Amino acid sequence: MPTLSMARDRKWTPRPDTSGWERCGLYNDKREPSEGKASYTTLNRVGAGGKVSNYSVEWDWEIYVLEGELLIGGVCLGPHDHAVIAAGESFSCEAPNGCVILTVGHLG
Repeated sequence: MPTLSMARDRKWTPRPDTSGWERCGLYNDKREPSEGKASYTTLNRVGAGGKVSNYSVEWDWEIYVLEGELLIGGVCLGPHDHAVIAAGESFSCEAPNGCVILTVGHLG
């Protein structure tokens, strides 16, 4: 049976490590990173002016812009643009007018 995520069941929570972001977990394979392989998928709403400064990722991160614009390192990503940030890299990003992004994290 496929794993399904229904919009009506989603719970949005503020991201404690960011400014102006809310996230909603869509999928988490619930494996411990100590097992050497894990993944998750998260939908993120970023309010106008929302930003992250010098954020360091422990996993390989994919960011896919669904709506609006997201600036990463001064480069503007718009709808359907995609970024990959390798584990261990740090980056800053902001959404001057707000955006919706899909993030997928991979470990291993």
